[in-house]
Amino acid sequence: GEHRRSARFSCLGGAKVQMLDSPAAPQWATLSDISLGGCYIETVSPCPLDMRVDLWLDLNEIRLHAKGVVKIVHPNVGMGVEFLDLTPAHRDQLQRMITSVAAKPA
Repeated sequence: GEHRRSARFSCLGGAKVQMLDSPAAPQWATLSDISLGGCYIETVSPCPLDMRVDLWLDLNEIRLHAKGVVKIVHPNVGMGVEFLDLTPAHRDQLQRMITSVAAKPA
């Protein structure tokens, strides 16, 4: 069933993911959908389930730095990340990203 609290939108953007409390280097990946609650990042090396991550998202010339937690993992495909502790300014940036995607024709 559908568990999302927010509508999600397909997109094509960039993502840099850094596992918190990990010496591993950040990885670059593809941002493929976004919502007010989280995002899906396509990568052949998803982070472990429940891992807390730092995210740098780049979509339609809008950049967002956020913290998140990995909620779903698809090996060799990607991972779903829930946003954590967004400030009002970060929430505004996120809303701008979503608006920029929702305004474009499919």
